[in-house]
Amino acid sequence: MESHNKIKIWQWNANGFRCRKAILQQYLRLLEPMARPDMIAVQETHTEDTLTLPGYRAHACPPSARSCGKGAAQGVCTFIRKGIAHVKHQQFLGSRDTTIELCVTALAISDKGRGARGGSMKKTSTTVFITNIYSNLRHEKQKFKTLFHLIKSATSQAQKDLAKRGDAAVIICGDFNSQHRNSATRPPRPKKGTFSEAPAKLSSRY
Repeated sequence: MESHNKIKIWQWNANGFRCRKAILQQYLRLLEPMARPDMIAVQETHTEDTLTLPGYRAHACPPSARSCGKGAAQGVCTFIRKGIAHVKHQQFLGSRDTTIELCVTALAISDKGRGARGGSMKKTSTTVFITNIYSNLRHEKQKFKTLFHLIKSATSQAQKDLAKRGDAAVIICGDFNSQHRNSATRPPRPKKGTFSEAPAKLSSRY
């Protein structure tokens, strides 16, 4: 298992992964090993097939055969570089929220910090919850409050479990198809309001 004190993340809306996989592989081969990402969050995979990428483990949420096409599920996949300890959370939202496509993985990042006695070094660990999300442009009434609340709760629980041995953090990335209020050129839509307001409301409660 590798020891990491930071992670490098790429986020990419592929709009069809299979037809662009070769380009991604070629680019990764051109990079030095240390320059390659630890995680690649892909949206709109457009495939039910098992996804693979050399040097990475794939965790996908593919679109079902009956939900492909415009206005339906498009598929998300998170690639984690081999050697990094992680676990995928199979169930994170209830049935009412399944229109939000997501893949949640928890990464363990280890580091050495200064100990309390004699300047010795002790190993600490940070659990990072990576949430890879795709929200369809046509799903204008999707609400993110429940999702953000569950992520916050999972992070808080991990913090308690780690106690003094480490820390916990969360990274939310993906394609939300929701403009920021300040940059909108059209009248506000329901999803835009719930997406921009949910994090602010949630943080004020903790």
